[in-house]
Amino acid sequence: MTGYLYQCELALLELAQRSWDDITVEVRMEVLDDIEFLYEDTGDPFELLQSKHRENAGRLSETGKDFWRSVASWIDALIVLGSLSAGAMPLLRLVTTQVAAGRHLPPPAPPRPRALCGRCPGRHGADRSGI
Repeated sequence: MTGYLYQCELALLELAQRSWDDITVEVRMEVLDDIEFLYEDTGDPFELLQSKHRENAGRLSETGKDFWRSVASWIDALIVLGSLSAGAMPLLRLVTTQVAAGRHLPPPAPPRPRALCGRCPGRHGADRSGI
């Protein structure tokens, strides 16, 4: 139960953060992945997010069950991802309460560039030169 609540809270947090940059962002849960963020015009996912919550959050490693379950979930989604109308591979992301073990996993991805919706000039970072 705790893991599902964590997943819902994470989806709401991510949606709130993204809505500052793009008010049209959509979220979906438990279809292709734990959490998905969708393109407004096509409904195709641009990001698949696996959420893993552990009460006793040990170490996450490339030999751990959680890591390989996430990879397996993404592989299962490839059949659907191959037929998407946008034709782009979504970002695959794992969020966990565990700590990465050693330096075996790749470093975190750099921050995503801020999206501009085009409807709200200056609000989303397009015109911040005077700040």
